Amino acid sequence: MTEYKPPQFFMWSYLFFALPLVVFISMTQPVFYSPDETSHFIRAYQITAGDLFFVKSEKVTGSGTYTVGSMIDANILKLHDQVMKLYTDRSARLDPVRVEQLNSFKWGELVWSSTKNVAIYPPFLYVPQAIGVALGRWVDLSIMQTVRLSRLLNGVFATVIGAVALMIACRGKSILFLFLLLPMTLAQFASAGQDALCMALSAVAAAICSRLYNETKPHANYYILLLGVCLFLISTARPPYAALSLVFCVLAVSQWQVKKKRNQYLIAFIGTFSAVVVWSLYITLFVSVGFGPEGVSYKEQLVGVLNAPFGWLAILFHTWLEGFDFYLQSFVGNFGYLDTPLPSFYYLFARVMMLSIFIWPWMVVDYKQITKKATVSYVLNSFVILSAMVSVYLVLYVSWTPLNAQFIDGVQGRYLIPIAFFMSLLSSDHLTKRAHTSPCFSDGILKLMLIAYACINCMVIPWTIAIRYY
Repeated sequence: MTEYKPPQFFMWSYLFFALPLVVFISMTQPVFYSPDETSHFIRAYQITAGDLFFVKSEKVTGSGTYTVGSMIDANILKLHDQVMKLYTDRSARLDPVRVEQLNSFKWGELVWSSTKNVAIYPPFLYVPQAIGVALGRWVDLSIMQTVRLSRLLNGVFATVIGAVALMIACRGKSILFLFLLLPMTLAQFASAGQDALCMALSAVAAAICSRLYNETKPHANYYILLLGVCLFLISTARPPYAALSLVFCVLAVSQWQVKKKRNQYLIAFIGTFSAVVVWSLYITLFVSVGFGPEGVSYKEQLVGVLNAPFGWLAILFHTWLEGFDFYLQSFVGNFGYLDTPLPSFYYLFARVMMLSIFIWPWMVVDYKQITKKATVSYVLNSFVILSAMVSVYLVLYVSWTPLNAQFIDGVQGRYLIPIAFFMSLLSSDHLTKRAHTSPCFSDGILKLMLIAYACINCMVIPWTIAIRYY
């Protein structure tokens, strides 16, 4: 049977729906009104000043304690304080008077500021925002206008990368499309934070994996290198994602009989994982300064996990049960500082849509055609996804949860979105269809569902922002 190769419907449809939504969110959601957006914008500002990498110092405190930071524009912090009034007063709106007030903050006096919560991040995922800051200062835009420009560049760049993922993927395009068009994904794309490129590069990494399963041409070597770069970048942004580098081991197993390929994948895993470890050691020894809730002790929490791993797994299970609704909401979409939820019906709609998009292709598969090799790959990829999810909770348990707590603090659903893209590797849409089921019919149903999903998003997202801020 000739393999059915649909046209680039997913890529062009995604650009058609995603670009206008990203532009809309970046221009209409209040500046600095996204998780840690102020700190991420400051990090982009630091990069334009040449502060690419940091080393902690006690010179500023003069008290034997260490801190890390740099000189920034004082009006960035003043603008942040004004925007926070929208958070404390839910009746406040972005009326013309308030917009004019926020737009009055210009670039001015420099002050030293601690940026210990973002100094640990490398500069690579801040390039679009830094370009926006440089352009904004060059043409003398206000700080608010500069933030919007940085958001716009970041969002467009991330959206295009997401479209590239859909272009190169060999399986799971419908799943990639679904998660790339989540309201929370689009909201992060339309912010000045590093999550935009982190999510987009995760989608590309998953797409490259799907191609490497089927790629036999010489340029597959370049895909291996690109996959390693993507995994390194997202892992330095969020260390728990280092677990995703295990996909190299899964690829090695899939090519175990071909010694050259097997060795390439194993070397790629060792190289990528080692690079992340080296970066993490540099951050831990020379940059990281403790911050967060009281009662947190990295050493004691880690020792506790090692001494009683099953006890920690019980805490993880309890956390997941108690926090499931919050994780779902902050995974699907909750704007601002997680204080602007979408309409309640949308979360049920999103559940049904995610389940349908994943299950539908499996309903038209000839299971007799599934090889033992494919089954092993599905099992191992499921393990990689689960390992990455557990790593997110483990890192936040150690670094953000007070001692003796029975609930893991700090986890948000958006942290799981980059991992979710790898669920595309569990799709069945690349397998041989049943003889009595037309591939075109099966793909047509998927396309109709995804277009309906995209159209609903185009109505729900603007409506949610409009009633909350205007």
